[in-house]
Amino acid sequence: MSSAIEESLILTANERQQRYLLQQYITHTRLPVSVAPSIASLERWFQEIWLELQDSCFPNTDKRLMSDQEELFLWDELLNDPTFRQQLLELGISIESLIHSRPLVEQLKQARSLIVHWGIPTNQLSLANDQETQFLLACIERLNAKLQSNRWLVKDDAIQLLKAAADQSAIRIEGEIRLHGFAELSPLWRDTLSLVSTQGIKDVSNKPDLHTGIPVQAFSSFSEEVEAAAQWCKALLPELKENEQIAVVVTNLSDVHQRVSSLFNRVFDPAYVCGNERDAAAVPFDISVSSSLIEEPIIGSLFELFSFSEFQLEASRLQKLNLSSFWGNGLSETRLLAQSALTQLLTHKVTLSLYIDTLQKADTRAADTEASVTATNTADSEYLIRFISTLKQKTKSQTFVEWKALLPKLLEAAGWPGNRTLNSREYQATQTFLEVLSTSDRYAVLLEHKKPINLTQFMSLLQWLCEKTSFHMQKLDCPIQILGLMEGAGIQFKHCRVISLTESNFPSAPQPNSLLPYGLQKQVKTPRSTSERELEYARKLLHSYENASENLIFSYHQKNDNDEACSPSPLLSMAISDQLSELPERNVVDTHILQMVEKDINADVVDTSYGPPLTPGDTIAGGAYHLQLFIANPFYAFANYRLGIQAEQQPCYGIPAFVRGSILHQILAAFWGLYPSKASAENVSAQERLCTFEKEFDRAVSAQVKRHNLNLNADLIALTKEQLCNIALNAVVADCERPPFKVAAVEAPISVNIAQYRYSLRVDRIDIINDKQLVIDYKTGKPSVSHLQKKPILDPQLPLYLFAGDPVNMAGISYFELNARRCSYSGISDTELSIPGISTAAQLNRYQLPAQWDDALAWWKEQLEFYTQQLASGYTACINHNPSLLRHYEHILPAAHDEPSKQKDSK
Repeated sequence: MSSAIEESLILTANERQQRYLLQQYITHTRLPVSVAPSIASLERWFQEIWLELQDSCFPNTDKRLMSDQEELFLWDELLNDPTFRQQLLELGISIESLIHSRPLVEQLKQARSLIVHWGIPTNQLSLANDQETQFLLACIERLNAKLQSNRWLVKDDAIQLLKAAADQSAIRIEGEIRLHGFAELSPLWRDTLSLVSTQGIKDVSNKPDLHTGIPVQAFSSFSEEVEAAAQWCKALLPELKENEQIAVVVTNLSDVHQRVSSLFNRVFDPAYVCGNERDAAAVPFDISVSSSLIEEPIIGSLFELFSFSEFQLEASRLQKLNLSSFWGNGLSETRLLAQSALTQLLTHKVTLSLYIDTLQKADTRAADTEASVTATNTADSEYLIRFISTLKQKTKSQTFVEWKALLPKLLEAAGWPGNRTLNSREYQATQTFLEVLSTSDRYAVLLEHKKPINLTQFMSLLQWLCEKTSFHMQKLDCPIQILGLMEGAGIQFKHCRVISLTESNFPSAPQPNSLLPYGLQKQVKTPRSTSERELEYARKLLHSYENASENLIFSYHQKNDNDEACSPSPLLSMAISDQLSELPERNVVDTHILQMVEKDINADVVDTSYGPPLTPGDTIAGGAYHLQLFIANPFYAFANYRLGIQAEQQPCYGIPAFVRGSILHQILAAFWGLYPSKASAENVSAQERLCTFEKEFDRAVSAQVKRHNLNLNADLIALTKEQLCNIALNAVVADCERPPFKVAAVEAPISVNIAQYRYSLRVDRIDIINDKQLVIDYKTGKPSVSHLQKKPILDPQLPLYLFAGDPVNMAGISYFELNARRCSYSGISDTELSIPGISTAAQLNRYQLPAQWDDALAWWKEQLEFYTQQLASGYTACINHNPSLLRHYEHILPAAHDEPSKQKDSK
């Protein structure tokens, strides 16, 4: 660097550019940092000068200088002040319906800053008659009064004070001031720096125009554009020397940074993408975007923990909390068992006591199955009880400082942040949170929270601070930097690629402040006020990259994610070279992953057509339902009954359909238990029948509510009682129209042996007709007799009943459809029974079912034995025979190893 530069004050737009320039100076001059020229970010320089002014006792510098976060919080408190809201009402302005104040707070802070920095005339503002401007002026007046009374100072006012001090020569005067990396600087800052400099200001970043000949590449989609950038970086990486870097600048990085990170991971660490067994990918790049601290899972989990202070929680929210690895023993066997129980609950809300009980039961089961569990381990239920107990000791309001002192005890009681070693990102996020907590007293004083506040107010303040605190994981210098346009401006790279330069992304659409008159914003050319202003700003920003690299490439994509056409940014018109790059013929990232897979082509091939077989004599879990699902799709049956992949019960309002069916079964079982024949039933009046039904309904619904933790109101229960009792009345009337019969059994457990395997079943009802048995299966939906007559037998339950005893004693099998529309039979019998809907096999004479009863029995047995033997063999082919049934098992589809086919069985 020349002596002129060494004597200058160099101000950068951000800390990244300051570090870059300082590193460049040391690298080229090989001199120590102590003799380096004055290089500072504008923010850092302001802080140093402010301290000097305070040391010199310049007027008003003894006021407390507030941070940007503190100012935002002041605006928020202002809007929520009841006194100020009443003042606004007197002006005819109401904000009572304001649900979320944060966006308005941002607009208020921005509007006041624009007035100060861009010199918007306040006398013209006061002449505006629109309600927005009057609201803004009232807010500014109120804020200024609060600042004045408390001797506080916001940063914009401090810069004005700095300008006044420079005008009075109260601060040190610099020679030349060189600006580096600024696309623009407000008039207030330019005037202030002009007063500080004796030789003026020189902007070394901006160029008059963009040179032609810079290559521009076009891609069919954004994903292909990012993938190509990643492959370009990977190809150049071996050529880099020490201290050289590659930059990928993304115009809309804040919106797409997660997607960009994912696509780069696929190129540089496909093993992580495919296996995801590590906490983070091993990659040579860093993304400059900072996220909100609250978005870090370990910090978000801290605030979620306090949901346990509520009496009951939404089921979905509780399931998420249960699976959190950041409290108690983390994602342990206990929590997995508890999750399985939670997914089977039918209610939308779950009480905390029920969850604790679920955890305790899961703890017991886990301790019985895991040899690793020792008596010294603290159970998850104990962590939760300890947390709630600690919290209940402080139910009353406390001061902010008292809540702050209690928080570490609460987190320790809950076992936060989990019983495991934190990775680097989690550790850094935790340290950042502790820093936020240590400085939070400033806000307590600022917002006059010395008075007692409740837990919700304390956590709300803390959460707001975490939302406003930026977090970026610190990493060692990476050779590849993925940057936004502002971060990369003014920095030189060995190779640089600016992507996503579409018309919709660059320049950005104007966003004038909603509280300031648009005419005034346009007049003084405030940032983002007009399309022309945005175009000029974008041009300056893009110009700063012209000399950023000896290898500069621009690119854009021709279609967005909605398959809509995208045009290149108008700023590329001067830079587009004669030849556009050809579109890639195939997905380079997928090709890369496929190449990795091909390295393992010699891996052992495992036949997944069969799982472990059952042992002859075993009882088939799930009974007839297992066999029915196996016939519908063998893999689904294996996954559900052998692997235990069960569907989550979907919470519903009211009484679930299967619970209604169960109650109806119990009502009818109770009635026929009291009156076990047609003759006895006919002697019971309609009123007596109804009384019997209602009493049994009350018993049944009480048991179901307790079993499934249902939250039911009295009106819903009364309505359901009326509906089910009416169906039961109609069912008894239909039965009394039949020829004489006796009821031999209701809800009877039976055992059936088929092909050396046992099925445990429960039959709804068995009637005696002419000394033979008619097996009845209640159905609240519409059954189909055709499922009993063709291969495969889609509903094997009724045929299975036939072989519980001697089939010779069977009169037939029948469904009894029970619903509000009809109560009717549909079945197959040995001889004519004179029951509407029940026909002999000969009368049906359809599909593959033989016409003679004995032949039909043999045919059913043959089918049952064939499918039972297949099931017991462990057969797991993914073949669909009954798609309508599989709709109830969609949760298994992602686990299917093959696309379900409609292949026919050999039988």
